[in-house]
Amino acid sequence: MAGIADNYPDLDVALDMASVRQTLGRPDTITRSEFQPGDMTTVWHYDGLFVAFGSISRIGITLTSPRYATRRGLRVGDTEQRVLALYGSPSRREDADWIYEDPRERLNVITVTVQDHRVERVYIGSVWD
Repeated sequence: MAGIADNYPDLDVALDMASVRQTLGRPDTITRSEFQPGDMTTVWHYDGLFVAFGSISRIGITLTSPRYATRRGLRVGDTEQRVLALYGSPSRREDADWIYEDPRERLNVITVTVQDHRVERVYIGSVWD
């Protein structure tokens, strides 16, 4: 996301949290849940986005409003034509999700959820298979 440093290779979670806080400020709310046995996920909620951290690194950022944009300028509400202009054809599609795999590491993705020909949500982060 524009303004937040890339997380490849993974940054130490404490350094990454400090960087995100410096960029976005204090989160509106923080939630925690067990992601898998012994591994907690911490989610910082802001107006228009949330940032998820695992115990050792950032998991991902989800944009939920047009207030924020990806590094290339994609925003919630943009048309699917704009997605294609900025990112080209997705690596794959799963229902409403257009998935763009990072060529450096296929488990790092940008997932663009498209509903009614418009961007509904953008996820930038890691996935597990």
